[in-house]
Amino acid sequence: MKRHILSIAFLTGLAVAISGCNKFLDVQPKGTLTNDEMFSDIQGYRDAMYGVYASMADRALYGENLSYGFVDKIGQMLVNPNPTLNDIKISEYRYLDQAVRPTIDQIWNSEYAVISYVNNILTKAEETSITHEDLKLIRGEAYGVRAFLHFDLLRLFAADYIQKASSTGIPYAYSYDLKNKTLFPLKDAYANVLKDLDRAEELLANDPMEMSDVAKSVGPSAYRMSRYVHFNRFAVDALRARVYRAMGDYGNAAKYSAKVINEGSSRFTLAKPGNFTTVRRFPANGELIFGLFTSRLNETISSLFIGANGGTISVGSGEIAEGRRDLDKLYETVNFSASNTDTRYDTYYKHEVSGTLFTRLLASSTEKVNAPLTGVTLIRLPEMYLILAEAQYGTDPSKAIETLNALRASRGLEPRLVSNYATQSDFNAELLKEHMREFPGDGQVFFAFKHFNIPLKAFNGVNDIEPSDAKLTLPWPELEKQFGSVGKK
Repeated sequence: MKRHILSIAFLTGLAVAISGCNKFLDVQPKGTLTNDEMFSDIQGYRDAMYGVYASMADRALYGENLSYGFVDKIGQMLVNPNPTLNDIKISEYRYLDQAVRPTIDQIWNSEYAVISYVNNILTKAEETSITHEDLKLIRGEAYGVRAFLHFDLLRLFAADYIQKASSTGIPYAYSYDLKNKTLFPLKDAYANVLKDLDRAEELLANDPMEMSDVAKSVGPSAYRMSRYVHFNRFAVDALRARVYRAMGDYGNAAKYSAKVINEGSSRFTLAKPGNFTTVRRFPANGELIFGLFTSRLNETISSLFIGANGGTISVGSGEIAEGRRDLDKLYETVNFSASNTDTRYDTYYKHEVSGTLFTRLLASSTEKVNAPLTGVTLIRLPEMYLILAEAQYGTDPSKAIETLNALRASRGLEPRLVSNYATQSDFNAELLKEHMREFPGDGQVFFAFKHFNIPLKAFNGVNDIEPSDAKLTLPWPELEKQFGSVGKK
């Protein structure tokens, strides 16, 4: 295994990310708290983990780039057609363009910065004499988040596992420093993700899973409330389902997605069509397995999708990002009826003559003021149904269609028949479309495109985008390549 340095680019990203956070990330030489002072009591550990989540919610990561931003542009879901902006270049996969490359580097640097914070927590937790019950939860969350972040780096910066399992993976970081990190083969990097999830499962075995903001019988710690904004024990299995699906291990993908659906049924359930607006966005009550709280996105999302005039501007003017131009076809509106209308079509979008406004996250300037967005969704229950359906098709197509129909019913749609899908390829094509219908703004469509490795309709709804390594794997930062070559086996 080679050892790659997370080099000057990472150091810059680390400094930038730290500067944007509160006291829980202020460590010497920049801040007012030394590392030892930070972790002198249980509240320091809580604050440090809150800091990790706050950093993940930054616009550089899941607060934009890895949700409704960069990855949804390369997923052909949300694009601003203004030629003076970078959206068109991004949607055309021009990764090496000098205007696009900094965003890709920012994603890499910021992911590893947050991983470094996580590793600092884990290192200190192994040394401490503190025995508070929250520490076990914090350690479990930290292992889970480390797996989550590395897995997304793999999905972005490494080849698809099913297509090229023997290829190079990524550096897997286990320490809070800028020393050389071991570059693992793809198979080993995936194994590391699963090992971290195994450790998370052990530590989160007694996760109280309190989903309310109000303490009940779970003890005095506020840390044990609102577990959907922590990497909780159900998030462990949901991420396992993602990982095994990406590996083509459909037995385990089915096992863990079904486990979340079945064992989590007292906490998670698909919304009824008439209640779909309650799960439209964060906190998606009843469907959110893991998300991030943040109050910082309201203004950004408003400017990106509503505009200065509160949604009265002309779609296609280049003032705002807009939704796909084939939504009628994607949602099959020609088949809509009193008993078959996809609730997502009008809930996620506002349809104008000139195009579509994306209204899932913020519907209007009034909502911006009266019901501001308070977080981002990272793992939602519908994904578990789609993973389970895909995994079931190879051995039991009828069961797979039944699982898909459960999701369709919750979205107001009539059931499909087994005869609608003659082959796994046919079914996969439908699942890709289902990702496009369900996940705009979540950043999941690009990953589905990469996983299924089948053509994706371009944003204009006309052109087919053929999958290729050049489109599906982001380039590493140049400085990482240069300095990383110093590392030896």
